Amino acid sequence: PAGVFHKLKLLTTLYLEENEIETVDEGAFNELPLLEYLDLRRNKIHTIHDEAFNKIGSIKNLALSKNKLADLPPALRTITNAKNLNLEDNVIVEIPEGFFSSLKAMQGLNLANNLIESFNDNSFHQLKSLTTLDLSMNRLTDIPDSSFSWELGNLQEINFSMNAIRELRQDMFK
Repeated sequence: PAGVFHKLKLLTTLYLEENEIETVDEGAFNELPLLEYLDLRRNKIHTIHDEAFNKIGSIKNLALSKNKLADLPPALRTITNAKNLNLEDNVIVEIPEGFFSSLKAMQGLNLANNLIESFNDNSFHQLKSLTTLDLSMNRLTDIPDSSFSWELGNLQEINFSMNAIRELRQDMFK
């Protein structure tokens, strides 16, 4: 139900790990102005309403690993203050161009162990605060040439382990 936590105005951390949650409805986290950490790992989430996170602007860490997300939910674009987003171990197939453009505070992005086959050179270019990117254990066969030519000066760690990358070209990470 929408607003089930509405009387918990001082709540900063919410663990909902290892439940049977399949959908996250609009307003599920309404009236939680101080929520900084939301743990939804190890559920069965396949659907997140576009406005599920609209009213939790202070969210810093969102854990959605080990769910059944096939697409990157548009609701993620509203967590503009988030520093860490964990989407590991879902069934995400693609990263739409510019999807992460509103997440300028993002420092850690984990997309490991999904079904991602490719991404384009604009997939991460707006993530100027990004320090860690994990794309390990996907189905990547190539890294687009200009993927990391954008202003990603804070990027310290990229993990492409256990993919199917066939070639490392000159100036790929220039």
